[in-house]
Amino acid sequence: MLAQDTHSSTKAEHAPKQRVPEPIRVLFVINQLGLGGQEKRLVELLTNLDPNRVEVCGVVVAIEGGEWEAVLREAGITVMPMQSQSGRRIRRMQHVYRVCRRYRPDVVHAFDVLSGIYACLASRLARTPVFISSFNNVRMPAQRVFYAERLLWRLKDKIICNSHRGRRFLEEQCRVAPDRLAVIVNGFDFDRMAHPPHPASSLRTELGLHPERPLVGLIGKLKANKDPLTLARAAVLVMEKRPDAVFCIIGSGSYRDDVAAFIEQHKLAGRFFLIPQRPDAAWLARDFDVGVLSSRFEGMPNVVLEYMFWEKPCVVTDVGDSGDVVQHGHTGLVVPPGDPEALARSILSLLDDPQTARQMGRAGRARLNKHYRIERYIDDLMETYSACLG
Repeated sequence: MLAQDTHSSTKAEHAPKQRVPEPIRVLFVINQLGLGGQEKRLVELLTNLDPNRVEVCGVVVAIEGGEWEAVLREAGITVMPMQSQSGRRIRRMQHVYRVCRRYRPDVVHAFDVLSGIYACLASRLARTPVFISSFNNVRMPAQRVFYAERLLWRLKDKIICNSHRGRRFLEEQCRVAPDRLAVIVNGFDFDRMAHPPHPASSLRTELGLHPERPLVGLIGKLKANKDPLTLARAAVLVMEKRPDAVFCIIGSGSYRDDVAAFIEQHKLAGRFFLIPQRPDAAWLARDFDVGVLSSRFEGMPNVVLEYMFWEKPCVVTDVGDSGDVVQHGHTGLVVPPGDPEALARSILSLLDDPQTARQMGRAGRARLNKHYRIERYIDDLMETYSACLG
């Protein structure tokens, strides 16, 4: 019996050890690192990656500066800004090519549609094994980008869409082959939200609002696709029936002057606030009673996940995958885009029925926890990297 045990032990000692896979070397490319949804998602991805699974070569950024760049540097991640903006398309391609030749990544991942053009060409010239780009909307920012995507998708191993409608757009309009497309919906970093980098401010205190006054808020850039004027028009309709209601938009952009002029024209000062874009916006949303998204087009908006984290009922327009994230009648209400009357009716229904609003908020938080955690996002992304590497 003793001899048998010794023999088994010897066999175990001489058994071949299982090879531990090397981490995948990934170089990320993005146009800029200012305050924005896709930029935030990249930062949360990089600060949550397991170094045993992924070795981050660095982040190439076309436009130097931005609030998120400092966060990455503090986390010890190499940020490589491009030095010159003259002849920018060719120079950007040359810069990415040189970085690829220096670091020899297994994967180059362009995190927005613009960097997906020049980084694709550069990585192929540098013979990087895998090139992946992200598509975070449901349309192209310009016609020339649209045609570039129709030409270049064959050079890409995978295009990752953050919405199912975005995938359909690429398949139907850009004629991208289905096997080149994947959908990985946004992930939410619970730990980061629970531990803000700075002491969180109170929005109600800043605005001088009584705790009982209902506050309806939107976080987003003041741009055409966010359609802030539809929210402003809806606010007028809401205030006719609820004079105690207060509205605010946290964000900056080209439509700020238009919204400010509307507020002045309708004498909404003190009841409709415009707050410039700021890095703690996600934490200010905890003071909302209703979180709004009035966009005309989106992919999958991060801000809705932030509302859900704070257990806020959402009123969103049916664009991109917003109507999938927010379950109508369960975690919030979904309305057609560009319809201030429908938006106002939905906001009023939640303000007039606070018990139902609280139930929707709690259901939204549970849905966020179940389907949209950052860990799930990273696992899906790692599976895509591994599959492309074969």
